[in-house]
Amino acid sequence: MAVWSGPPSAFDERVSRGALDLALDHGTLRVAAEFLSLLGRDVPTIIVMALAVVAVWLGGRRLAAGWLATSALVGYAGHSLLKALIDRPRPEWPDALAAAITAAMPSGHAASGIDAWAVLGLILVAGAAGRRRWLGWAVVGVGVLMGPSRLFVGVHWPTDVLAGWLYGAGIACLAGAAVLVVTARRVS
Repeated sequence: MAVWSGPPSAFDERVSRGALDLALDHGTLRVAAEFLSLLGRDVPTIIVMALAVVAVWLGGRRLAAGWLATSALVGYAGHSLLKALIDRPRPEWPDALAAAITAAMPSGHAASGIDAWAVLGLILVAGAAGRRRWLGWAVVGVGVLMGPSRLFVGVHWPTDVLAGWLYGAGIACLAGAAVLVVTARRVS
């Protein structure tokens, strides 16, 4: 953990500064990054995931609802704990487009983008037919892009985002497996 809590690498600084400069120079990129960063915050994510779990459950897809609820809840609790344990400082750019108060590693937006938003998108894809699957794939895309949005607003290092993606993917897989195991035990 000491590796992550030290100063950022030259790579981290170059990519983080370059992403922020791009957003500052390109209005459309700036607006998109700020929107994704806002959408990925705790309150909007909790509201959307709670409503989605209820809708999926009421739609008769209880296994999928269990996967989403487990992945999002365990993912959130875990990345919050990891941030406290690792305690990596964030970039401190004077022209950053957003502010953040928790530690940097792993990126919570990147983690939740995968373990909540991308899982929701996959559930939508699996439940839709034909051309209606585009909505699910769009939600997966939004989830994946939440991580890099934090680079463009100037509050993360790229290795924070990578760690968040890897953590979120691991949680999504483990949560899916856990739900399947519990369901299989109930059936047998």
